[in-house]
Amino acid sequence: MSDRWNGTPIGYAFLGVFGGCAVLGMTGTMDDAILWALGPALVERVLTWCAVLACLAAVVGVHHLARRSHMIRVDFRPDPHDPEIGIAASHEGNGHAAVGYGVRGSGWGISAEIRPDGSGSCYVPDNGLTLAQKMAITYGGEVAAGPSGCSSDQARFKRELRRAPSRYRPRIKAEAHALAHRHKHNSFGRRVERSLLRSGRFRR
Repeated sequence: MSDRWNGTPIGYAFLGVFGGCAVLGMTGTMDDAILWALGPALVERVLTWCAVLACLAAVVGVHHLARRSHMIRVDFRPDPHDPEIGIAASHEGNGHAAVGYGVRGSGWGISAEIRPDGSGSCYVPDNGLTLAQKMAITYGGEVAAGPSGCSSDQARFKRELRRAPSRYRPRIKAEAHALAHRHKHNSFGRRVERSLLRSGRFRR
């Protein structure tokens, strides 16, 4: 290949374009040059699409923040001397995720993860759920995999129960327990458990 095709002309061309853009920018004529090169109609169309994309990005961002702010997060903290991944997977999958799917009638938005130290977390959207249903999700991990590592869930369950008037608490607690027992270990929960054991995470 001859020396004239060694890329030098391309480099000079890029430098020329860069220098021209710099001059246009410093002289304040960049917008005029763009209008001349693309035409007013195309420029208007590009700006319109940029505005539409910006609005869509803002809507998606607000929706994501709203979802995260209306999310039940329940955690599993194992015995540090005996980090058992299988217990965490069952706790999050067959417990929290399964009950969340059962009381909501949908797995949309449910996610879970387990970590190498044996701990785990599950996230369930709580929009439109009753207090008993939310408490059932919280109790689900314990009813599926036993009380070990459930201290944070137990504390959350008590906090949620205190939100109800005292005369209604026994009924709400009984309903939450019944819902958790009814929906634990369902097919969705087993699917989440398998995903956690395989990859350490589940996203719907």
